[in-house]
Amino acid sequence: MKDQYFRALFVIQIIIFFPLIFLIIIVWPILKVRIGEIKTRSLGSIALSPEIYLIDKKFGLYKKNDIFLWYHHRNIANKCLLEKRKEDLIFLPGFILYPIKLFFSKFRFTRKHVYYKFFYNERIKNFTAIPEKLRTNQKFLKNSNPFVKFSKKEIEEGNNYLEKNFINKNDKIVVFCSRTPIYRSESYISVRNSNIKNQMMSMNFVIDNNYKAVRVGRDKINKFEINNKNFFDYTFADQQSDFLDLFIISKAKFMVCGNTGVNEIATIMRIPRLIVDFSNFNFLYNFNEAFTPIILPKKLFSKSLKRYLNFKEIFEKKLFDGNIISEIPNDFQLIDNSEDEILEATKEMKELVENKLDLNTERIKQGNFWNLYAKFYGVKEGMIISPNFFKKNNKLFI
Repeated sequence: MKDQYFRALFVIQIIIFFPLIFLIIIVWPILKVRIGEIKTRSLGSIALSPEIYLIDKKFGLYKKNDIFLWYHHRNIANKCLLEKRKEDLIFLPGFILYPIKLFFSKFRFTRKHVYYKFFYNERIKNFTAIPEKLRTNQKFLKNSNPFVKFSKKEIEEGNNYLEKNFINKNDKIVVFCSRTPIYRSESYISVRNSNIKNQMMSMNFVIDNNYKAVRVGRDKINKFEINNKNFFDYTFADQQSDFLDLFIISKAKFMVCGNTGVNEIATIMRIPRLIVDFSNFNFLYNFNEAFTPIILPKKLFSKSLKRYLNFKEIFEKKLFDGNIISEIPNDFQLIDNSEDEILEATKEMKELVENKLDLNTERIKQGNFWNLYAKFYGVKEGMIISPNFFKKNNKLFI
């Protein structure tokens, strides 16, 4: 009954908006109109999808007669970021553009009117990522400035807030965060979840090395009892805002985070990040090696074999391709990174931002693994596995 209602509603909407649909189709030789969707429920989508489009536009991938119309969802993960996007993009109401986009996506000859980071695969009747295209586009990231800019008033407001929390505008900041199911009230357990407590040793390390450690996120769990004015737990701060979520990350020297949408704020601010507890290797092409130079993967333990699986076995069985723990067979246990592993990777990240770590040397050492990755996923990445983790778990990468 519910499906019938939505089908009837869709037909009515298409009838109402058909003049606009017809106009978009016939003006294509003159004005190439495309419709783009921003899934504002996801912080990563508000951040990355428009950023890739704006970079493409800046570097001449689109012409003056390429017109993009955008709509967004009702749920908005960060209203400040959406308002910043509205400064650069043309938005129309979703109740107009959504049914039109849905109509265009149903027919091969009209799919050109839909903006995707994906292409339509006729064989599987679904949209599939284009790793090579995304990799090419993202290489422009390191050669462009952020499109999200703060006004003088916002900068003053942000700096004043940080100063009240013992962080001066010239202080070196490292931002920490993790992903939990609380923010979205998820009923499932994601493979991307991680425990922020495992980052505590790393927080103390950066503090001992003249950095300020700032924890971000809105999930009020695991409050830290770090009695040090060089540590600021923004997660439990009395004053929080969507603007401050962006501003604090923009001030970081680097970020240590789990595989969460928050880390894409670092990307659009051009802040390098260390991603810990990583497992979604099938989506690794989404990350830019200039701003995700080091990753620290989870391990997978086989109860029946009584050992860790190597990555060739993991890739062959596609065990890291899902997003939900229950999708992994019961014989396998996903193992989060330890405090020591995250600490060593944080030390490497500090060396990198201080120009004391040679990535090219490490890439050569890890060449065989990344060739293996390219065999399964079609793209050879430019980032590296944490060198310490790679060395200590060498058998897993052979």
